[in-house]
Amino acid sequence: MELVIHSERIAISTESFPPMKQELLMLQIDERVRPVGPWAEDTILHHCTYLLDKDSSLNSFVIISLPETDIRNVLSSLTGTGLRINRCVTHVAAVAALAGQLTDEPIISCILDKSYLEILVTEKGIPYYSQISPIDDQLVDFDIIAQAVFNVRQIIDSRFNKSVKKTLIFSKEKLDIPDKLGEEKIWRPDFDFVSGGNHDIVWRFPQLIGALFVPKSFDCLPEDLRFSYLIQDINKVAVFVALSGVAILGASGLYLSNQHVKVLADFQQLDSSVENRKTELIKKMPGRDEASSVAHVLKVINSVSKEPPLDALLYSLALSVPEDVIIDEIKIDRKPDQNMQSPAEAPSPEMLSQESASQLEGHEADKAFFDMPLTVWLRFLTSGDFQQVKTRLEKTVDLLGAKFEVSNIKMEYKEDTGQGQLSCRLEILGEGV
Repeated sequence: MELVIHSERIAISTESFPPMKQELLMLQIDERVRPVGPWAEDTILHHCTYLLDKDSSLNSFVIISLPETDIRNVLSSLTGTGLRINRCVTHVAAVAALAGQLTDEPIISCILDKSYLEILVTEKGIPYYSQISPIDDQLVDFDIIAQAVFNVRQIIDSRFNKSVKKTLIFSKEKLDIPDKLGEEKIWRPDFDFVSGGNHDIVWRFPQLIGALFVPKSFDCLPEDLRFSYLIQDINKVAVFVALSGVAILGASGLYLSNQHVKVLADFQQLDSSVENRKTELIKKMPGRDEASSVAHVLKVINSVSKEPPLDALLYSLALSVPEDVIIDEIKIDRKPDQNMQSPAEAPSPEMLSQESASQLEGHEADKAFFDMPLTVWLRFLTSGDFQQVKTRLEKTVDLLGAKFEVSNIKMEYKEDTGQGQLSCRLEILGEGV
């Protein structure tokens, strides 16, 4: 199902930014668009971005912005209906897409809806400018509309250097629409691409037809709803796989039996290879006078082998990050011993081979280094209002605390950017992560 969001608090803007990460881009867009839109300063905004032009130094975007509550309110009204929303688009994106099916030229679409007139300028199916004006719903004055359209043409010509020669008029109510607006003839195209021949529905509800042609970039379906659909699909696939597994269980048992001989042969070959390597290593072992040093080396190797692999550690951290929270910075080192004058350093191979066992035991850095836990310093970022950020970051701490020893927790929130930050330290000792 395609859902069209109609909001009178939509702003369309064209902006350029240097290439940057998506998270930073959205922050830059919010900072630049927020002061010029029809909303309160603390309103949480949703931005849809369409890339117009791209080069090495600057990317140009068309941006559709609207309050997130306007989207959520419509979606909440559909709760319990069982309808699955495939995409959610704004009415300006839908009308623009409809116009793009008619021509690639710039078009002015006049949308009459109850007590206001919206003048929308589009080109190649992309919205560039929108202006809303109140009108008398009892008596529509087309001379006033003609003057408003003329003013918009002037704005588009000066701001975008575009000449608009075609004008469409859409109205939910049946009106006696003239052939001209001032000196300009109203364009009345044939909607040949609409099946069924009922073109009256297009003139009354252009957004419903145009929604089918909106570019993916203008989809404003919230990520949490999209994710919930994904989970539902995964569950369906899991059920199918489980049922399929029952059917092929007998066949798989026969297959495993046939594989047993091959696996056993591979294991025996591997065991023989390991024994050969072991023999080679024994030959290279030092004499009795260096036994203490060798024992120490083995202890070090054993300590290192117990530490978690880096990929397993990173995977475990990724699982502890909630939706809409990103890991901005990660640093891994060893926690310094408080009794040492300087950070511990790993003993060099020369030190291990040259110093006696008693000297090694007395060396503080050697003694402490591999017994100290790994220390992971993390910084997380997320965006939203204060309560959203607080909830996400607290959940992050809870998830980390279930697996690691968490300390040095520090949370910050910047009202001007709507960005929250969490920094913390994890201590990891032993094999598990």
